[in-house]
Amino acid sequence: MADTHLLNAIKYVEQNPVKAFMVKYPWDYKYTSCLKRLNLVKEDILLSSHSLINSIENYKEFLEEDNKIDLIKEKTRTSKPCGDVEFYNKIKEITGIDYTNKKAGRPKKND
Repeated sequence: MADTHLLNAIKYVEQNPVKAFMVKYPWDYKYTSCLKRLNLVKEDILLSSHSLINSIENYKEFLEEDNKIDLIKEKTRTSKPCGDVEFYNKIKEITGIDYTNKKAGRPKKND
């Protein structure tokens, strides 16, 4: 789960200038890490290396793939952690807080 979340978060961040209508493609943005990852610049001294990111064979295709941006937006809007059912169960086990989605509204009275 952690690897999947990291990859989705990277896509989300790299797509921000596109979503803000600043550029047409992520690699058109001057201050993006994808310039180095796509070998469009020789060096980026601020960019660190990570084995998961380095394992991506085609970074351009990776950025263009369908991703979980809507999921990340929903979790940000609702202030819930971003994860699957297994992740929520683990959080509930540790903290006692249940983050699973529930039906909206007031609970029905038991007669």
